[in-house]
Parts: sequence; structure tokens; C-alpha cells
Amino acid sequence: MSRKKKKRKAGAGVLLLMSAMLGAGGVGVAQYFGFEFSQLEEWATEQVDQQIQTAYAEEQQDAWTKIQPRLQGATGDSDLAAQLALENVRLFFKESRKGVPAFAEEMLSIKSKWLAAKGKMPWSNDQEHRKFVRDQFSDSIFSPADLEKVIETAVLEYVASLEAIENQMLVDVRADLADYPEGAFPELQTEEDFQVSYAAAVDDVSALIETDSAIVTGRIVASEVAAIVAVRVLTAVGTRMGVSAGILSAGAASSTVTLGAGIVLGIAVDQVVGWVIGWFYDAEKNIADKVRGSLKDIEKGILAGTETHPGLEETLRQIGDARARARRLALDTMIRGDGAEAPLVLP
Repeated sequence: MSRKKKKRKAGAGVLLLMSAMLGAGGVGVAQYFGFEFSQLEEWATEQVDQQIQTAYAEEQQDAWTKIQPRLQGATGDSDLAAQLALENVRLFFKESRKGVPAFAEEMLSIKSKWLAAKGKMPWSNDQEHRKFVRDQFSDSIFSPADLEKVIETAVLEYVASLEAIENQMLVDVRADLADYPEGAFPELQTEEDFQVSYAAAVDDVSALIETDSAIVTGRIVASEVAAIVAVRVLTAVGTRMGVSAGILSAGAASSTVTLGAGIVLGIAVDQVVGWVIGWFYDAEKNIADKVRGSLKDIEKGILAGTETHPGLEETLRQIGDARARARRLALDTMIRGDGAEAPLVLP
């Protein structure tokens, strides 16, 4: 229910009084001049708003000042939640690197050498060797599904943390407002009304914030948010590793994050195949070190992205900033009225 609809309900007493004063004849005259009852209702609602804001302007401003620490605390907690989500990604790569020695050993095994040499024969190709490398990489280090899961899990945990942080903030804010006269905040007296008003206010102000409004307001489920972010992040990784953004966008359009993760892993496999073949000619090359370097590039791509494709760190920051601004505008609207504070936009 929107704020204005709730105000209409709150102004029902004024409407009844207005009808009694006008009488049937007065309403008829208004309709004769082109005014519908809904317009009279809207006019009465505006009068109620003006009366409340005028009568309780000082209390509303005082309440707005009082809840500032709640907003600041929510922002600080959100920043910590983002750092925790990013740290879990770093731990994933730290664990993945433990499998590098076993993977390198398999790459320099007799079977790997045979498949690599066999792939160079005129009557054969290197697909069998590539499949071997890919399977060993998935078994020893991580699979495309593992890469997809760690990104989506980071986002899911962050979104869940934001919701928990905001729920606690709303409990604290409502407790702060309990000290003021009931007339100052007629729509916020019950917990249900407060939650409904907040959700409606966030939905209303999201259009003023230049980011994905569905992510800001939570109109789509967290798993869908995670999938959207995963595609964006994998696009950044692929771009960083030299894949055409158009190819990665095609993967996003197919609605499968795993395709993007598969492309990233495919690049790593191609690199390893080249290193294994090169090993025959240059014994100084260290497959394990090169694989670790490749994993470091993938990790950096996921976290930092590129100049044109933001990574997970920047994406979570944007979500957090947008949500913080939505919180501020929504509560400002609820406490001080529409347009009390100028809208903010993301850079």
C-alpha cells in the first residue's frame, strides 16, 4: 500500500466531516463543476498532510535528527557485511590453490604427455587432451559450477545481511519514534504499519536512485539478484582474460551463469594446454607456478573487475550505497514528509 493510499485511510474522518458540512447538495454542486468525489478525497488528504506537518514540524525534525545514528550504524554494518562476503571469495581461492600441486603432477604425467603428443598427429586433434586437462582442473582445483556458486553465495549472504541489518534498524527507529506524540506519525504506530510504510517508501524512492531499482527494493528474489551479479562479474573476468564481451553477453542472454564460468575455465585450460606442450621444449617452465598465476588473475578479475566491467567488490559497493540512499530517502519521507531531502544518485 502506498503512502498516499494509507493517508486516505487516515483521513477518513475528515472526509466524513467534509461530507456532512457540504451535504448532498454541496457534493452535487462540486460534481456539477467537474469535481469527482475522488478529487475531493485527494484534496482532504492534502489538508490532513499539511495540518500534520504544520502542527508537528518541530517533532518531526527532532525525530529525523534522532535517528541519524541508526542510519549511520546500518551503513557501517553493511560495509562490514560486504567485506565478509569478499573475504569468503578470497578463502575459496586460497583453498583452491591447495589443489595445484596435484593438478600439475597430472599435467606432467605420462598420460597427459601422450594425449598432448597424440593431439599433434595429422589424424587426430587436441580435444581429448583438452578434456583431460579440464576434468583434472575441475577435480583438483574447481569446476565452473564451483566458481559460479562462490560468486552467487557471496551475493546471497550479502543481501541476507542487508535485510537483517535493515530489520534491526527499523526496530530501533520505531523505538525511537515511540517517545513522540501519536499525531506526529499517525501511520507508524503499529509494527505492521511501519513495515508496510517503509516498504512502500523504498519502492517509491527507488526510481530516484540511478541503479537497478529491482535490486534496491528487493522486488526480485535474492537468488535472481545473485545470478545477475554473477553474470556481470564473470563478464569482467572474461574481459580481463581477453574474451570478447559480446561472447560473454551471449552467455548472459542464455540465462545460464555456468556458461560464463565455463568460458573462464576454458581460457585457463587453453593456457595449461599450451604450457604442457611448451614443457617438452623448455624444462624450466613450472606448470604449478603458472597455474597459481592464472588463479590469481581469475581471483583479481572477480574481485576487482576492469575499468569497463566492475567486479564483485565494486558491485557490492554499488548495491550497498544504493540501498543506504534508499533507506535514507524512505525514512525521510516517512518522518518529515515528501521531498524533505533532495534525492541522491550513484556516481
